[in-house]
Amino acid sequence: VDISNENGNENEDEEQQQQEETGNKLPKRKVALFIGFLGTNYTGFQMNKDQRTLQAEIELALYKAKLISRSNFGFPNKYSWSSSARTDKGVHSCAQVCSVKILIPNDDMDVVREMINKELPDDIVILDVVRVARSYVAKTARDKVRYQYMLPSFLLQDYALTQQNLRSIAGEHDDHDKDKDV
Repeated sequence: VDISNENGNENEDEEQQQQEETGNKLPKRKVALFIGFLGTNYTGFQMNKDQRTLQAEIELALYKAKLISRSNFGFPNKYSWSSSARTDKGVHSCAQVCSVKILIPNDDMDVVREMINKELPDDIVILDVVRVARSYVAKTARDKVRYQYMLPSFLLQDYALTQQNLRSIAGEHDDHDKDKDV
């Protein structure tokens, strides 16, 4: 991803470096992002080299909104990125939660949300931004994952087969440690 500005100069980065040198820098705070997305155009949530992913698009939006620095761009561990879940190619979500430490230019989290949304593609939206404790980690803060499946009605025509298939996926599943060794 090319993160140079349109004019090809680096005045914005020089300005940010000057702010850091003079001590006039913005505070960094941990926030939870509540995210909705249509995953059709993405290879999944987690960043993967040479792939269009949801996390990469969100990171780019955070950078363009000046909420993460150029030196942190591309290094999610530097801004404490954590996702409550991962998704596969084409999966949609209305309630993904991620935690991230960002620069806070405004105490009004609605303004921060709008700054991010302005830089996101139309198929990703930040629904809310909430300040959280420094120790908050989205991956470990969740206690369960809930899935809702939407099926075309023609798949339900064979009632007995439908009941059998639904029973195989019904219930609560603790997938918290499912990807621990990945």
